[in-house]
Amino acid sequence: MPKKKVVHDIEEGASLVPEIVAESVIEEVERFLDTGIPHREMTVQGLSMQARATYKANAAWRTKINDRWGRERLYAFMRHWLASDLKKTAPAIYAKLPSSFSRGVAISKENVR
Repeated sequence: MPKKKVVHDIEEGASLVPEIVAESVIEEVERFLDTGIPHREMTVQGLSMQARATYKANAAWRTKINDRWGRERLYAFMRHWLASDLKKTAPAIYAKLPSSFSRGVAISKENVR
């Protein structure tokens, strides 16, 4: 029996487009804060590149992203990565986010400080 080809491209392997997820996570923050985040396009590209690189390099992460909860997991990872980036580059914005956002939890009325 031929071996199944391992796909190391997130779009092909998991049918997810990292730019769309990154845009959505950034919009979640912008709606909550009612303001834009600095260097938005660079942030979208950075989050997307991180998702692609992690998918390509990490078989365990690839397995998680390929399962039925993969889309939600990618959103959680992107929230975590965005929070980390904002903590370094825009600490005033980061300070206004619910602490659960750093753990990948979507911003909702229930988790606002």
